[in-house]
Amino acid sequence: MIVLYNPPSSASRKPVLPMSLLALGALLEGAHEYAIIDGNLEADPMPALDRAIAARGAAVLGVTVMPGPQLRNAVPVCRALKAKYPHLKIVWGGYFPTQHYDVALRADYVDYVVCGHGEFVFKALADALLAGEEVAAVPGLAYRDAGTGAIVGGQPAPIPDPNALPDFPTTASRCRATSGAPSWARARCRTTPATGVPSSATSARW
Repeated sequence: MIVLYNPPSSASRKPVLPMSLLALGALLEGAHEYAIIDGNLEADPMPALDRAIAARGAAVLGVTVMPGPQLRNAVPVCRALKAKYPHLKIVWGGYFPTQHYDVALRADYVDYVVCGHGEFVFKALADALLAGEEVAAVPGLAYRDAGTGAIVGGQPAPIPDPNALPDFPTTASRCRATSGAPSWARARCRTTPATGVPSSATSARW
């Protein structure tokens, strides 16, 4: 089970769709069970994250992190979750950790950083982690070497061909945090047809 977390992106928690995590979900769809927790829709995201991890036995948490409000929220949330669930593999992505992967990996609650466009990188990492396989061969990753603690990787993965990317998931359950999500968010996600989402829009640094 994989949980994808979108920290609050502004002080006002403007409820915009978490497009970068929907792009990840598009590749996970049909391969791994996953849920998206949107911090813009949760007054307090921690209980929702805690429920998803505990009740569904999540092994991987992917967090999209921009500087500012998202970083300010992601640090204490990930620290607390790692302390409570030491087995949980926490993966940061987005342009802040891409540019500062070495800084992110100094935190013991961040296990991996996806550098650059992350759809295929995150999917390959999730495949390896959930199968108990080595991740060294996954391009676009940065992580701490298990033996030396040295930071390995950090080179962004190649930008994917937009035509190779799948369409966004269109079910409402994939783009809401709870049943309390605004009706406009549920309807917009549910009614966006696959052909109505340009394939180039699905590639983003998450």
